[in-house]
Amino acid sequence: MTRAFAIGLAFTVTANAVFIPIYSYRASALIHLFSELALLLPFYYCLRKHLAPVSWGRLLWRPALAAALMGGLMGLLRHSSPLLTLPVGGLVYLLALILLRTFSEEEVALFKSLLSFGPWKVRSASDDRSEAR
Repeated sequence: MTRAFAIGLAFTVTANAVFIPIYSYRASALIHLFSELALLLPFYYCLRKHLAPVSWGRLLWRPALAAALMGGLMGLLRHSSPLLTLPVGGLVYLLALILLRTFSEEEVALFKSLLSFGPWKVRSASDDRSEAR
């Protein structure tokens, strides 16, 4: 994995040295995106080599559809105040994730357990069943 970081670092330093003097901060933003891709490739290679294959289509279609819905709505609201557009976009994304059943029962239970603190403690159905016994 050290080699992956060395590849990413070499790409980032070289690309920044070449393109920032020409294109300024905009080049740096794009270079950052491409440097993440330069890291993704060796990491994915190692993942495939040591673990089972990842079914990317099955894994990502729901978040991608939720993002497209959010992006479409935010595009329609682009002339509105960002104080309206950003929260509405985030809410639409979250609701789409929930309605598309993106999260497994285990992930939902984990999220609920993270909210289980202080006066806002969330009770699950299993808590109610165990108290009834």
